Amino acid sequence: MSKVKNIIFIIIGVVLFGCASQPKRIIETESGRPEIIIKTTNMDVVRSLLTSNMGEEEWNYFLIDNSEHNLTFARQVKAGEEADKAQEMVGTHFGTIPERVVVFNIMRIQDTIKTIAYPSLMSLNGFGKTKQVGLENYIPIFNALQELLISTKSKIESDLMLNLIPQ
Repeated sequence: MSKVKNIIFIIIGVVLFGCASQPKRIIETESGRPEIIIKTTNMDVVRSLLTSNMGEEEWNYFLIDNSEHNLTFARQVKAGEEADKAQEMVGTHFGTIPERVVVFNIMRIQDTIKTIAYPSLMSLNGFGKTKQVGLENYIPIFNALQELLISTKSKIESDLMLNLIPQ
C-alpha cells in the first residue's frame, strides 16, 4: 500500500509541476521582441508576405497603416472572455473593447532586411484617452509572431523568384 501511495504522490507532483511551468520563448532575440533577419534586399516582398500572412483567417488582422519602414495591423479583441482579459490588461472596464495591434518595423541592413514586431493592446478609456499596453512579454503572442517571422524568412529565402532584387 505504501508503494501505491508513493507512486500516487509522484504522479500528482509531476502533474502539478507540469501544469505550473511557464511556456518558454521559442527563441531569445536581441531586442527581446519577435524579430528576424532575412537574406534579401527585396523589401517589397517582405512587406507583401507579412501583409498577406496577417490577413489570413488564423490572424485576421487588417492593415491600418503602411509607411516606408512600418506596417501596422489591428483587429478587435473577440467578445467574451478574451475581451474581459484584454480590458483588465489595459486597465479599464469602461472603455472600448481593446484592439490587438502589431507594428512591424522593417529596415534594410546591408544585404538583409531586419523585421521587428511590436505587439500591443490598445483601448479608449471612458474619458476618450487612448491606453496602450505592450505584449512583448506575453509568451504565446511572442511565440506566434516569431513563428510567423520564421515562416516568412523561410518562404523568401527558399524561393529564388521572391528573393530577386527589385528593379
